[in-house]
Amino acid sequence: LADKEIMRNMPRSARREGLRFLLDYYRYYSPNAGEARSCASELGAIASWKVIGPFPNASASGFSVDYIGETSLKGWGIGDFAARDGRKLRWTAPDILPLAGYLRPESCLGYERWGSLFYALGAISSEKGGAVRIRAEHRGAIAAWLDGEPLFSDAEDRKDAEFLSKPIALAKGDHQILVKIASEESVAGFRITVEPD
Repeated sequence: LADKEIMRNMPRSARREGLRFLLDYYRYYSPNAGEARSCASELGAIASWKVIGPFPNASASGFSVDYIGETSLKGWGIGDFAARDGRKLRWTAPDILPLAGYLRPESCLGYERWGSLFYALGAISSEKGGAVRIRAEHRGAIAAWLDGEPLFSDAEDRKDAEFLSKPIALAKGDHQILVKIASEESVAGFRITVEPD
């Protein structure tokens, strides 16, 4: 395996691919939870999430519906919402986050039902501030907002896709990212990474 010190001096794209290889290696071929989490962290994967759902998405109809106040930053992560079957939906922090930082909200909440929509609220902390790019690897339709501002949206229920934002001037301090994820044909999921530009 590549030495991590060597990888730190690689061009950014090569280093990223090396970390993804190591991440898979420590997940599947030589299981090591600590090393896998370390690789995910070096990739810039967001590791602090709260999730809520499921919300209706029959025939992909839910993606255009705002179920929680998507542009109202003050409402993110709080409040109860009504489910189709009368239950109350609450924001929940998963007990254990996936080693690779790839989040499947349905699994975190105990559902394996396709055709639903979920939200996830992540925390980003920037010690110095500066230009970053936000990358989303995802399965399903996805939209995201950073501190209340739209970041990206892709309504296509994709099997495997990736989005890389334009450079964003991230101020020093704490930030919030809201992700909306839905799929009709498979279990939707995503990994969000924050990378220096």
